[in-house]
Amino acid sequence: MPYRLSHLQGQTMATNNLKPSELYHSCDTGQFDFKTTAELKTLTEVIGQKRAIEAVRFGINIQRDGYNLFALGPKGIGKYSLVHRYVEEKAQVEDIPSDWCYVNNFQQPHKPHALELPSGMGHELSIDMEQLIDDLHTAIPAVFESEEYHTRTQVIEEELQERQEQAIADIQKAAKAKGIGLIHTPTGITLAPVRDDEVINIEEFKGLPEKERSRIEEDTELLQERLLKALH
Repeated sequence: MPYRLSHLQGQTMATNNLKPSELYHSCDTGQFDFKTTAELKTLTEVIGQKRAIEAVRFGINIQRDGYNLFALGPKGIGKYSLVHRYVEEKAQVEDIPSDWCYVNNFQQPHKPHALELPSGMGHELSIDMEQLIDDLHTAIPAVFESEEYHTRTQVIEEELQERQEQAIADIQKAAKAKGIGLIHTPTGITLAPVRDDEVINIEEFKGLPEKERSRIEEDTELLQERLLKALH
């Protein structure tokens, strides 16, 4: 048997028997003009949130940058659904905005390039780029492994070698005319003053007239620059 508990401050708690009619509230279905709720139209208005709706509509209609909607309230009361619904309604009558995509700026990575695309094309671009990357993962290794690539690489290397050899020969000829020789060492090619095809040692070089030493140093510096360009 259900009981009602009553308790007054300073008194012992008492119990009262409850009647079945006190435990159940019956709804008179005769007052409805439909048989099931499936016959009802979908409710389009939010009940009891008139001020909230007005605030959302007001915020959405502000056509200036820097304004945002902030919905505050307890969790689970439908804040997101309410705002989303009216934003969707507004979007249906507004011009469709462009898609904005940001792509890498290889010269200035901290300043990506912004691409303005027609609505919906941004997603298509993203999909196409993913497909391109997948294709390149297969295509690039295949190119490097092809016979054509190896043949072309060999031709380029031979052409480069010929140009370097010719450039070095020209520098050697110019150096010899100025009394400077190209000396091959374990670490590369260097330049040094020579006499009768023999390198002049430091003491001999110091014994040369100052004007001659300056001329050799200047010529050596110019030839060194040409040599560096030829080797790189």
